[in-house]
Amino acid sequence: MEALFARHRVRPSHRLGQNFLVDPALRDRVAAELAAGPGDAVLEVGAGPGTLTVALARTAARVIAV
Repeated sequence: MEALFARHRVRPSHRLGQNFLVDPALRDRVAAELAAGPGDAVLEVGAGPGTLTVALARTAARVIAV
């Protein structure tokens, strides 16, 4: 993800409070802590490029990313 951001010169705007989740270990830890199961729906607010969204979609029945 970091290489993609660098290639396209994408940088989070700290003025807007943007932070992109790029660490795969942290992404997986957050998804595991949520413990969404096959019957769960998850609302992710501020999904950005979808890094966490993909991890959540592996276990949750439905993910709505805004």
